[in-house]
Amino acid sequence: MINATQVTELNQKLAAAEIDFKWLTEQKAQDSLGLPRAMIKILE
Repeated sequence: MINATQVTELNQKLAAAEIDFKWLTEQKAQDSLGLPRAMIKILE
């Protein structure tokens, strides 16, 4: 798990690289991305 400072740093670096990044909760990722079963096991 990453902390709030790390999230801020990552967001700044992604923005500087003009990368559009969206943080998802575990449930939203499962609901919206159609994750393979192996990835769901990793998230659990």
